[in-house]
Amino acid sequence: MSNWTNAGELTEMIQAGGAGDPEVRSRLIEAVYQDLRRLAAHLMRAENSGHTLQPTALVNEFVLKMLAADSAVSPENRQHLISMAAQAMRRLLVDHARGKRTGKRGGGAVVLELQADLDGVPATGEKLLLINEALDSLAQLNERQAKVAELRIFGGLSVAEIAQHLNITTRTVDRDWMLAKGFLQLHLK
Repeated sequence: MSNWTNAGELTEMIQAGGAGDPEVRSRLIEAVYQDLRRLAAHLMRAENSGHTLQPTALVNEFVLKMLAADSAVSPENRQHLISMAAQAMRRLLVDHARGKRTGKRGGGAVVLELQADLDGVPATGEKLLLINEALDSLAQLNERQAKVAELRIFGGLSVAEIAQHLNITTRTVDRDWMLAKGFLQLHLK
């Protein structure tokens, strides 16, 4: 996913930026902007072409939170930064979908086809809200499985990237993903 070549230098910038050095935070944003943009584009792939949010808006919203002087956003390393960005962008899309849903309730049941959604192509509108609620329910039962599902669905991370980020084996990621996917499919019928 990333084209960063010097992970040590990036980690140093993240740590210095977390300590509140605005110049370092600006350099950090420049270093990761394209990767954050790719993450946002991945999330927006399933959205309608006329969607009012664009990948750049998702990235900019996350960057603004990172640059805020009183920000609690302080990643520890590259994987943590990606995880934070995926969570923040997920929340933005969910909030946007909630706003659009206001006043549109009623009618029949929502028909869900989840295979694409659960294989890394984020859902739109009502499906996005249902997946978000199901992930929250899963987190109550098994936080790690919910995190694996979030990073897979919303972050677009590979099994190897998730394993590295969560400091677990790829086999554990595969097992957690299989269980999380089953949980989500059951709760979204």
